[in-house]
Amino acid sequence: MITALILLGVGFLAILLEFFLPGGILGTVGALFVLSSILVFAVNSDSLVLTFGYIIVTVVSFGLLVKFALWRIRHGEPGKTIYSDADQQGFVASSWDSALVGKDGLVSTDLKPGGHITIEGKQYSALSQSGYIQQGEGVTVIGGEGETLLVKQTTKRINP
Repeated sequence: MITALILLGVGFLAILLEFFLPGGILGTVGALFVLSSILVFAVNSDSLVLTFGYIIVTVVSFGLLVKFALWRIRHGEPGKTIYSDADQQGFVASSWDSALVGKDGLVSTDLKPGGHITIEGKQYSALSQSGYIQQGEGVTVIGGEGETLLVKQTTKRINP
């Protein structure tokens, strides 16, 4: 029985260390030790009820261990933990210029439905709302998605 408890302790220690030294190896080793602990306990125990009790206690202890590790990561000394509670502004993808909504432009390349348009002498990536639009047609900006403008064809044709 003491062997099972030692295996369980070593397994839980390895799993706890996995939270602070990520890589998967310690977690795998810890899981193998915990499973070995359950197996050793089951082989050495004469009682099926006691074995199930051991398994339940092990699972509950594992849950508490995970909860403690996550709490410790969040409440560790600043600079000595992998958790950052500082305001962070992550990666910001390119975005379309919302000031262009309602402006008219000229199709520079056929929109099939994607291509390029020119507004006030500047070229933009565009996506047609209604499908194919030929080069030289007039369009109006109705919105955007990512860095691409969403456009609809206007009734007037603009010759370059």
